[in-house]
Amino acid sequence: MGAARVLEYNIRDGKRCRRRRRAHDVASHGVKLTVLLLSLVFCLMLQVVRAQDFNGELDPLQVEALRALGMSRIGLNACSVEPASVLTCNDNPVVQHLVTLSVQNCPPTATLSDIDFTYLSTTSLSQLSFIDCNVAAPTEPPMVLMTSLLEFLLLNSLNPIPGWWLGRLHGLRNLTVVNVTVVVVEGLEVVLSNMNDLQFLTLQNANLFAPLPVKSWPANLNSIALSASDILGTIPASLSELTHLENLDLSNNQLNGHIPSSLGELQTLQILSLAANRLTGPIPASFGNLSALQKLDLSFNSLNGTLPPALGLLRGLTDLDLRGNKLLGGAIPFSTNVLKNMKTFLVSGTNLCYDPILTSAELAHGFSIPLCG
Repeated sequence: MGAARVLEYNIRDGKRCRRRRRAHDVASHGVKLTVLLLSLVFCLMLQVVRAQDFNGELDPLQVEALRALGMSRIGLNACSVEPASVLTCNDNPVVQHLVTLSVQNCPPTATLSDIDFTYLSTTSLSQLSFIDCNVAAPTEPPMVLMTSLLEFLLLNSLNPIPGWWLGRLHGLRNLTVVNVTVVVVEGLEVVLSNMNDLQFLTLQNANLFAPLPVKSWPANLNSIALSASDILGTIPASLSELTHLENLDLSNNQLNGHIPSSLGELQTLQILSLAANRLTGPIPASFGNLSALQKLDLSFNSLNGTLPPALGLLRGLTDLDLRGNKLLGGAIPFSTNVLKNMKTFLVSGTNLCYDPILTSAELAHGFSIPLCG
């Protein structure tokens, strides 16, 4: 009995020890968990305090650069008080940076130094425009803009600007330069050769005095607008390789030679303007293949011959301008159904007429087209 009782006491003592050890372990884990939770709460409170301290505040270096451009009203709270038409910012809770920026109507005292341009140029900046801002262009665009900037617009600003400077902005989707001399001693290729993602190209009144590239056209171009830019030479047949092109405006330049028939391969083309150049020869019959074409302006050239009958296939055509050419005349190839969809049909000085079998007299007279015969 004595041995049994001793064994019973030992078993009870062992259970008590295990219970004490488990209780100690639980208490120890509880302390560790409490410390961890307190640390987490402290970190969260610190982040909240920081966010409250800096929420809506623009990077002070960018504020400094904007003020140098004459935007004296700009303060640290610019991200929350300026309209989106002027600037937008990212949502960094500590210090915000510009995402879009439009600098307009700079005062005569405005400057844009290389260091200030570097301050403005961060990985978040995707859209940048200068409108009526007569400051000199920085020496070169910061490296970060080569990939981050998607849209760049110059209107009466940073004049003149080197073509190679624009060509450094490799990641652009949209390049618009209006009333600014673009210096392209090496040719327009220096602007375009590395812009593989470019979709919209506008260089108007750019004083290029250069021919159109034979190669180097970005494959995804949707629009080319190069009017009034003193473009020389002929229209390259390679433009027909731009399978996404919807708008081609080469008007008011110094282009000469024939219109390449390969332009008729541009199945997505909706607007074609070659007006006010020195083009000669006939209107290509291949234009009848431009099934998406809505507006065609060939006015004020020296085109000759007659209108190709294939133009009558352009059922979506709404505007046609053939004034000021040396066309031989003859009947217009448009049926009543095609002509009734036209808003503009200008043919003065072309000797064109209408055939009453094909075309309604009422519609023809509405466009001042006389009866043949």
